[in-house]
Amino acid sequence: MLKFFNRVTLLGFVGVLAAMVYAHFVAGEAVARAVGWTVYVLAGVLTLGASLGLVAWGWSVVERVRAARAARRQAEVEASLRMRKLEAEAARAEAEALRARREAQVYAITAPADHQVFISDAGSGASWRPAHLDARAYANGLPVPPTPLELATWDRWHSVRTGHPATPATEAAPSLQTAWPERVRLLDLLPDAPSLHEITLGITLDEQNRQIPVVAPLQRLVHIGVGGSSGWGKSVFLQAIAFQLAVAPEAVELALIDSELTTFDVFSSAPCLRYPVAAEERDALAIIHDLAGEMRRRRDLFTALSPMPPNLAAYNRRAEEPLPYIVLMIDESTALLEERAIEKSLRQIVLKARKFGLFAVLGGQDWKASTLSTTIRNQFSTRVQFKALDEQQSRVLLRRPDAAYINRPGRGFAVIPGRDVVEIQAPFISSKTILRALEVTRRRKGEKSPRPIPPPPPSRSPE
Repeated sequence: MLKFFNRVTLLGFVGVLAAMVYAHFVAGEAVARAVGWTVYVLAGVLTLGASLGLVAWGWSVVERVRAARAARRQAEVEASLRMRKLEAEAARAEAEALRARREAQVYAITAPADHQVFISDAGSGASWRPAHLDARAYANGLPVPPTPLELATWDRWHSVRTGHPATPATEAAPSLQTAWPERVRLLDLLPDAPSLHEITLGITLDEQNRQIPVVAPLQRLVHIGVGGSSGWGKSVFLQAIAFQLAVAPEAVELALIDSELTTFDVFSSAPCLRYPVAAEERDALAIIHDLAGEMRRRRDLFTALSPMPPNLAAYNRRAEEPLPYIVLMIDESTALLEERAIEKSLRQIVLKARKFGLFAVLGGQDWKASTLSTTIRNQFSTRVQFKALDEQQSRVLLRRPDAAYINRPGRGFAVIPGRDVVEIQAPFISSKTILRALEVTRRRKGEKSPRPIPPPPPSRSPE
């Protein structure tokens, strides 16, 4: 169509030119003037036709470009769909192969009643778990042995229920495993009934590089200082300690202070709370001041007995009304210690309250020698330091730079009375597990509402 248009235009121009030559040279001047206007009109029409032809040609070029782009996009979409289909088929094939490998590693294990069988998964990050089997169970055939920690856990689990030691392990549990675990579940470490006499801090490796639990009674741990940068296990460790205290069968009351309500808020329904979980500075001051008053009240009760009891356990054996242990736990305490009134009351507690059954557990991210007084730091019988920002911060609690080089969350160094500095992997417990256990504890101990937070002490006006 475009070519035809161009040819007609060209022939028209040639015809007009011939007519003008004829009119001028052959027909004479009169005829030339008569024909001239007609020629001009025809020339304008032909010019318009040529312009329209040029526009039509340009439009056809644009359409061809658009068609080429659309074809290229369609090809790219089809190629992407083919690639996704191939990736999905590859993923399905890999999943089928993994399932086949796992099924190939599974075999049935039978064991008599009261025998010990260790069950594990084929995954590289899995760990053995002990189980008491009456008939049959399924376990993989990997040559991965149970750890000493799991052996001890199963033995205690079994002896509590049966009253006699566990039967030696069957052939399903070969030699011992010697490695730091990726994660330690607190419930895997705890005995059947957690107790204030067995507070679990985590696990460590012994001289033979075997996993063993790190356990100590609350009376030996006394006041605990915990440090660590954000995201390296400090708050999870504090939750693990608070959980063991909250579900222990002994009489204990918790005073929890958490300025960000991210660590202890999950314990808001615990029946052992002495006060509601506090977040404001004025409430923290009121609680610490009230505990200092409770310490003085207990001192008067101890003094009334002759001879004076050396500790709370001795007092409770002689008193008509036994007193509960009280544990003050503070997360992000570094900011609170900058308040002079709080620091003064807290110093009284850590200096004098141990004898009367009051203990403090203080956690902070950036312990500094300038903010943590020497008096309070020296009263930390137990010190646990997770990842520190630098060697100087590590030395505040540990008096050594090791924590600055920790590279795994939950890994830390602990100073425990009667032991050298020990490297530990702290235990983990989920909020869901805590809430479920607290519900069971409430049903066992009964509902108990915490007392209201007392008003803060009046501030002294400068003289």
